[in-house]
Amino acid sequence: MSTSPAVCPLCAHVHALNPRELPESLPCEGCGAVLRPRPHGAAVLLEEQKAGPPNEKPEVEALLARAGQERKPNRAHAHIQEALAIDPNSFAANRALLYHGRLFEIAKRPGDYMLIKCYLLNVFEEPGKYTAEKLDERINELFFDPQLERTSALSGDGPEFLRTYLRRLAQEYMRIFVRGRSDVSRTAFGFSRSEDFVQRRCEEIGAVMAQNMQAEPRLTEEQRGLLSEALAYGLDARE
Repeated sequence: MSTSPAVCPLCAHVHALNPRELPESLPCEGCGAVLRPRPHGAAVLLEEQKAGPPNEKPEVEALLARAGQERKPNRAHAHIQEALAIDPNSFAANRALLYHGRLFEIAKRPGDYMLIKCYLLNVFEEPGKYTAEKLDERINELFFDPQLERTSALSGDGPEFLRTYLRRLAQEYMRIFVRGRSDVSRTAFGFSRSEDFVQRRCEEIGAVMAQNMQAEPRLTEEQRGLLSEALAYGLDARE
């Protein structure tokens, strides 16, 4: 079994870990801190595992479960708002509100993809259809939405939550707006396509998005890295 040295970021104690068999977390043998191992190529990085969000109130969980089962976005939004009225600092309720976004307006604006949170990523597939002002607005919302900042603060680990958030947006964008298109989907006009064909088309579209991410001057290098990692995750995810 091959191992790689992994250094505790707090006390510099060296751990020998197998990159193929990483635990969810482990205590540092040097300082006792709880660490989360993360693969980094053939190496392993160790990060301090911060305290997670507190347990949710049962009535909040019940309302969020109802929201998750609700087919009408306006009703789902109402359940989320009820949960927030009970506990404004609920991480789960704030996260639900973040992902829900403005979807509750869809009945008044049917067909408006801008109301769907993951459609923020369309600026990297089709940047030419946006004005400079709209690009500023959409990219700013992607990273500095006040609800995102609030939810990140409640998560207990803001940077990790941001990674998870971007991954989810990328996965949903690929599922809804790429895999769901007639020129990409498994079936079209009564004919079936192979999963290899679908994945190849997704990768072609993903390559365009990746190029546009790298070329977008509004992004920092860190933001480009986060988006590139999220896009790779979305491309690799299956329904």
